[in-house]
Amino acid sequence: MNIAICDDDLFFCDQIEQCVEDLFQKTCTSEVFTSGDELLAYIQRHASYFQIYLLDIEMRGTNGVDTAKKIRELDLDALIIFVTSHKEWVLEAFDVTAFHYVVKPLNKEKFSSILLSAEKFFMKQRKLFHFVIRKQLKTLPITQIEYLESTGRKIRVFTTDKECHEYYGTLKEAEEKLDLSTFARIHQSYLLNMNYIDVLEEKIVVMKNKNRLPISKRLRSSFLKQYRNYLRMMGNTSFKGGEGNAS
Repeated sequence: MNIAICDDDLFFCDQIEQCVEDLFQKTCTSEVFTSGDELLAYIQRHASYFQIYLLDIEMRGTNGVDTAKKIRELDLDALIIFVTSHKEWVLEAFDVTAFHYVVKPLNKEKFSSILLSAEKFFMKQRKLFHFVIRKQLKTLPITQIEYLESTGRKIRVFTTDKECHEYYGTLKEAEEKLDLSTFARIHQSYLLNMNYIDVLEEKIVVMKNKNRLPISKRLRSSFLKQYRNYLRMMGNTSFKGGEGNAS
């Protein structure tokens, strides 16, 4: 998971970062922003990068509540956790569907419990994908996965930030961890995220990153049915099962 910490109290930010590191080791990263404006400028360039936002309600400039409202315009799925010294602010904060709140000074045990609840929520909603690389647990937001490729006994995970993560496993195991309303098997070696399909040809899927992935004859019919259902869910009813631009 990626966590944004937005607070103008640097001592408190250090406490939060240390707590995140102690709890998740290297499976979770955090970044500190000292104002709502700084954070909003960052996510304009890197939308959906963070899965959890920790926002101080009473920041100078754009306060935490107004920052959260703007985050919600860009990302409906992220979890927002408010930080405050005054509980009376909390009711207003929940207008933006906040996940929880943290009261200063920091209670590490309570805060750790909130973070673990957030991780469980993402796992239940199938929003995080876990795998092991060199005996270390790696976590990726599912929304950042473009496709997975099976090569021998290894799985290669290609992400929107142009990274490739390689681990030992099978595509069948990966399928069981992913939401099949969004992910589709197109070949014995490929499992893709339908959000990133650009063009569908007779035997090829062209992804938005311009990679070309083969569609096997055996899986073509089931994939087209699955893709048609996906487009219907997304409000696109024009696809008839042939080739053409996916958008």
